Amino acid sequence: MDWTWVVANVAMPVVVPAASMALLKAVPLDPKFAKKATLRSQYQDGQLGWVAVGWAIGIIYEVLNYDGALNGYLKIMLLIAIVFGVAGMVISASGAIESDPGVEPPVWTLLVSLAVAIICGFAFSAAHTEVSRLDDLHSMHAQPHGGSEQ
Repeated sequence: MDWTWVVANVAMPVVVPAASMALLKAVPLDPKFAKKATLRSQYQDGQLGWVAVGWAIGIIYEVLNYDGALNGYLKIMLLIAIVFGVAGMVISASGAIESDPGVEPPVWTLLVSLAVAIICGFAFSAAHTEVSRLDDLHSMHAQPHGGSEQ
């Protein structure tokens, strides 16, 4: 597994909003805004659904740019991308619609967007890993015996 790819493409989209909150806590804020500068505020309205949409698009890109025939595993990854990408859009849009500055949002929005994001994040990593594995197999079989071209 290419861990630098995982960090750049899976971890960073989730960690950066939390890091931005840590930065906001380091600057003086008006007290009414300071109490809102929480980790939960970055995700409570279903914002992770948009991260899931980005990952779903990444899955589709990885799979559709693979040069070989799609195996069953990659077809399942496409299905996951479509189903959970749409779910991410719905949860994020509904969270934005239901967002009310004076009312604590329902916890289900956070939990559902978290679940959708986890599924898409794992699927994105799995699709990338499978496409890389298949590309490696293809390039190994394309080389003449002896392992190097003359």
